[in-house]
Amino acid sequence: MANTDITIPGYEILLKIGEGATATVWRARQESLDRQVAIKVLKPQYVGNQEEVAAFLREARAVAKLKSHHIIQIYDVGQAGDIIYFVMEYIDGHTLSSMLDLGDPIAQPRALSIASAVAQALADAWNAEKIIHRDIKPGNIIIEKGGGGVKVADLGLAGIVDATGHLVGDNENIVGTPSYMSPEQASGNDAISFTSDMYSLGAVLYHMLTGKMPFSGQDLQDVLQAQIEDQLAFPQDVNPKVSTACAQLIARLMMKSPQGRYAKWENVITDIDRLADGKVAVMKPVAGNGSTIAAKGAAPRKHTSTGAPVRQGTRPANKIVTKRPPSVSIPERRTPGTPAPDTAARVAALQEKYGKSSTPLWLRIPLTAALLVLFGSLGYNLLYLPYQKANGSP
Repeated sequence: MANTDITIPGYEILLKIGEGATATVWRARQESLDRQVAIKVLKPQYVGNQEEVAAFLREARAVAKLKSHHIIQIYDVGQAGDIIYFVMEYIDGHTLSSMLDLGDPIAQPRALSIASAVAQALADAWNAEKIIHRDIKPGNIIIEKGGGGVKVADLGLAGIVDATGHLVGDNENIVGTPSYMSPEQASGNDAISFTSDMYSLGAVLYHMLTGKMPFSGQDLQDVLQAQIEDQLAFPQDVNPKVSTACAQLIARLMMKSPQGRYAKWENVITDIDRLADGKVAVMKPVAGNGSTIAAKGAAPRKHTSTGAPVRQGTRPANKIVTKRPPSVSIPERRTPGTPAPDTAARVAALQEKYGKSSTPLWLRIPLTAALLVLFGSLGYNLLYLPYQKANGSP
């Protein structure tokens, strides 16, 4: 038994193998089948948080619906006392991020093989259940030992698109990992779809082939703004071993506008596989103004950093998931004329203490003036006139 207070009937907890912002992951043995499994457990401080519990269970339900060789499978979900958990397939392997942490590029054939598997996983999720991952990054891509199979993990931020093309459930937050996030996610735009995952896959492929994390070394707000406005150097300019066709594939995946990317996942998979087989020598050049990838030999476009929060789109940017730490809060988006966050907090505190008026300011001013005139007139008639009469004043 591992040194842990976690007890789940039917499972022998062996070792903690991961931890995120809201959950821990444990390797365990399922006693009935004598097999290794992974158990994801919601942290105790979030068990009473309905929003976090709903998101946790949403991940379990989303993955349980999918049957894909490239997505980690869910076996069970349950609650044991105050422990909320779900049981999933255990993969003996390592994350893609652990490979990239070494700082070296991954050879193009291997990078394309990984990208193809991830694209297939995302295609399976979209085609079967209209699920978009929203947090494709190296840390959520697992490479199995031995055969080197690839699995996509952590659908905790996954969104489901309904028949009207809108996200189901909580879509009031900007979610994802900034360095791999699409421009529409970074801006808080409501138009999030499967093409947003395409952009993230392009960013991961860029990292694999160049050894450079997109827009690293900047603060959170600047990375978000960079995804909306800036460019990265043409991959071949960073790593000459990257083929021109592969660089243009990345540029297509990372078009700023979702409409500039691929129309469907099957086309992405076809182009990746043809590149891997050496059957594509030339692809339509799209790197340049419309893409996050600058044209070959061109200097990448960069915005002027102001340190100001991103204030675009229609939704408040009040939560974001980053690489390290896994969860970071950023200021809520304001419209012109509203108080700054610290001022708003003080106002809210005062309103809580003394009560909040429901009468708008433009109406309160004339009402106050009218009341002063009324009280003045009453005072004159009730107090001053009787005084005059009593003293014989005219």
